[in-house]
Amino acid sequence: MRFLRVPQGGFRTMAFSPDGRYLATGHQYGAVRLWDYIRGEIVAVQNSGQSTCRSLLFSPDGTHLLSGGDGRIHHWHLTLLETGGVSLAPPVDSSSLDLRGCGSNFAYALRVANDGSAILGWDPNDFYVYRWPLNREQPTLRALHHRSHGIAALAIRQDEQVIATSTYADGTVRLWTNDAAVYHPFSRSQSPDFPLEQPQHLLEHSARVFSMDFSPDGQYLATLAGRSIRIWNLATKKCLFRVTASQFQPHAVSFSPTGRTIVTVGNDREVKFWDAQTGEERARFAFQIGRISRIAFSPDGLIAVAGGLTRKLVMWDLEDL
Repeated sequence: MRFLRVPQGGFRTMAFSPDGRYLATGHQYGAVRLWDYIRGEIVAVQNSGQSTCRSLLFSPDGTHLLSGGDGRIHHWHLTLLETGGVSLAPPVDSSSLDLRGCGSNFAYALRVANDGSAILGWDPNDFYVYRWPLNREQPTLRALHHRSHGIAALAIRQDEQVIATSTYADGTVRLWTNDAAVYHPFSRSQSPDFPLEQPQHLLEHSARVFSMDFSPDGQYLATLAGRSIRIWNLATKKCLFRVTASQFQPHAVSFSPTGRTIVTVGNDREVKFWDAQTGEERARFAFQIGRISRIAFSPDGLIAVAGGLTRKLVMWDLEDL
């Protein structure tokens, strides 16, 4: 087990590089830090110019890093240096996508698609999904009918075929498939004149859903609403089981890379692991780092990293889970 600390700005998001060598962390006040996981050292720092970095995403080859928040997506390029270090700098071409003039408060980096373009989310009145080629080309957008009142949670399946969204207005999770997806030319209008797609399926909850995650095999969706954790079978759209957490409300739920467990973090300052098939608690870890709001896993699933707004980060082994 290892503890790390940053001088300012609590941890808001984190992601491992595909080879597991580096850990990227996003912070309050917009800082993006790149860590050498093995040595536990910061090897590169950039400022995104955003009040908060809300999402981070590596490309599959590990040479690109996307950061999202405050209406902008930044595109950073990772280069290994002859000295053995690494640089983190925007490419000469197309270093950011600025949506602030479009009426958006938040922009999210979701996934780098198989064709090399970034899949992004943008939240003005309805919800828009962008495909942004990481070069000089303009992005295209897909308009989803949401009237969102603000996106509370969103997730995209590994195969990019299903997007799940929830809002602050109700307890409905909306599922959007690629079957009827239509991408349009980029527009900076807050209400572009495009036909809006309707969700293909609805999953109902009694409370607002503010975290969710697809299983690695794409068969299940974990949702968190209040203190209730549910696992949904996406083939049948039925809830397999529901688990009620302790008196402290969790903040986030995610699947482990193996898909055998789901993980929750929250106000009780603990990380809990639940069996993804039965809902039974398998393990819990208590760390003296304050409230935990984010967790990430190494690609092989053997290392977990958790952090929150207290500027502390903990790394530990998961070989027995």
